[in-house]
Amino acid sequence: MKHPNISIAFMAMVMLLTTSSCMFSKKNSNTQIENREEQLMPAEKQIKLFIYQSCSYCHRVIRALRLNGNLEKVLIMDVDIPENMVELKKLTNNNTQCPFIYDEEKNVKMHESQDIINYFSKRFQ
Repeated sequence: MKHPNISIAFMAMVMLLTTSSCMFSKKNSNTQIENREEQLMPAEKQIKLFIYQSCSYCHRVIRALRLNGNLEKVLIMDVDIPENMVELKKLTNNNTQCPFIYDEEKNVKMHESQDIINYFSKRFQ
């Protein structure tokens, strides 16, 4: 099952950086993700990480999450997808700077990659 908020190319890149939970379909060359939605949303309230695929600061946060084993606890929102950009703008009063996190449970909104990495380190202790 593909996750609707993440492009196929980006998900393939994330999967290469993380675990081997992706499956390659014989029917086409696109990466198919099974149960990825369930893996990304373990809690009732989500932590969303808004990213641009081409942003090195966004990849820095993803790398830190992966190294600490916390990537599956975060819903990655690719803002190249129009619906995700709309949501980002609503959360930030039209600011499109990424990376950006929204932790619904703690009501935390944050920019800046190092601040986000530090927040995740404390949040997922």
